[in-house]
Amino acid sequence: MIENLNGRIRPYLAEQKEVTQKKLDLLQFYLNHKPFARSKHERLINKTPAQALTEKDHPHWLEMLGFSLFKQQVA
Repeated sequence: MIENLNGRIRPYLAEQKEVTQKKLDLLQFYLNHKPFARSKHERLINKTPAQALTEKDHPHWLEMLGFSLFKQQVA
């Protein structure tokens, strides 16, 4: 399990000499809300880890961070 976590975060921390708690929190949020591109289990494909655990859809990740989505008006 540790090697899996290490392999997932290594690309994001390769250039960093210092990692703050804020960076780790943002990375944790990103990894929990990034959809699986592939999986051994069909039910997990195109779902995020958060969706897989709760079995509920969640709002867009920007809305979850407190931002509002830009909605273009149709003419």
